[in-house]
Amino acid sequence: MKKYSRLLTASHIAFAICISNGDAQDVIVEGRALTVKEPLPVIQTVNGSGVIFPTSFGDSLLAPCSRPTLGKSTEYWSPTFDDIVRAEEIFSQYTRTHRIDGREVHVWPNEPMPDSWPDPKTYRRQYIGVIRGSHKTIYANFIPVSEKLADDWRQAPFSICDGGSSSFGLETDLTSSSVLHVAFDTCMCKVVPANELFQRTRSK
Repeated sequence: MKKYSRLLTASHIAFAICISNGDAQDVIVEGRALTVKEPLPVIQTVNGSGVIFPTSFGDSLLAPCSRPTLGKSTEYWSPTFDDIVRAEEIFSQYTRTHRIDGREVHVWPNEPMPDSWPDPKTYRRQYIGVIRGSHKTIYANFIPVSEKLADDWRQAPFSICDGGSSSFGLETDLTSSSVLHVAFDTCMCKVVPANELFQRTRSK
């Protein structure tokens, strides 16, 4: 399977312009591509490491190459470290009570899938806060630590095309303390159905 990264190269940055956004981060813009000028600080939880992206990156993080999400939002927010810890705890609890099998995980025919939930400590995360109706959620892009990215993953959204089961994304609802959606790469349909409360919120 071929993999393609959406990270900007140094040559791209050379022709970019620098702006400032509401998260007090310098953002490099070239066309539709965004990257922060300096690597974002890494946060560490018991489950792994990650970075929290400025709200201006919401649309980019919610549009990965080959897996679905719940879609872009019209509003984003900036989670705190405690918010991230809570989101990770919700996901950990979810993996203990939900199997990863054919009823919950759907991919294209013959695509490989893990037999069990992957070890969260073998992934880096890219987080973005999302507002969906009256609910605050956190979307996390899980990147295998095996991907040799230097500090690039701390500066721009990373996406793998046809990455198989090695990469996935999930959205956690802090308001209802639930996992709304999980999708592995090459999955072109919803993997874990959104809960009924969230569905009602979206319809309003």
